[in-house]
Amino acid sequence: MSEFTTAEIPDMSAVDPEQDHWLANYILNTILSVSVPTPQRQQLFNFLRRCHSALTEYSQGRTSTLAFLADRSRQLRYLEAIDHWEAFLAYSWRAYQFLAGGRALWFNRGDGSVLERLWGLHTRVKHADEAVVRGDIVGDSPLCLWLTNDGLTSTDMTLTFNELGEIVKDLAAWASAVQNPQTLREKLSSNYEDSESETHIQANKGNSQRSTRSSTRNSPQ
Repeated sequence: MSEFTTAEIPDMSAVDPEQDHWLANYILNTILSVSVPTPQRQQLFNFLRRCHSALTEYSQGRTSTLAFLADRSRQLRYLEAIDHWEAFLAYSWRAYQFLAGGRALWFNRGDGSVLERLWGLHTRVKHADEAVVRGDIVGDSPLCLWLTNDGLTSTDMTLTFNELGEIVKDLAAWASAVQNPQTLREKLSSNYEDSESETHIQANKGNSQRSTRSSTRNSPQ
């Protein structure tokens, strides 16, 4: 904690003009304009729920992090920030999993991409009890995820603050398209060069100098 002194966290509060209405728009569009079959209807519904929650936790994580840095004597704010960032990791990864229908689509094991590290950090937090037993912590710290000047870090991987912002941006692009299934392909085509291609984040995987191998669990959860 003593080495965490500064943070440049992108403000993503206005990432999409419809971000507060994605789910409501989806419900109306699936009632009035287009019928989405089961289970895709439920998967997209829950994807949008997780997107909304991820954006909320990102915003609160950013606010709590900057509040701690503004007054480091209030150390519980650091733990409050960690709580929000852990929730952001969970909601973001679950959003991608709903979008993929539970399939392992988002990265190749060991590629060091943003989404592999998102999964890795989320898995580390999810199984924090096991990480403590293994010693995947630093010294006597009770945490297996902490804040550095670069971003969110564990013993073997980091997501920078800019990469966290890119995750929000990418989820927002998908949510903006999903909110109206009737125009989903057209909207994705305008956001990405190829609507059938990997996400913007995947296309740029490995660009971060902080890329490292993820956890070695057998399969994403």
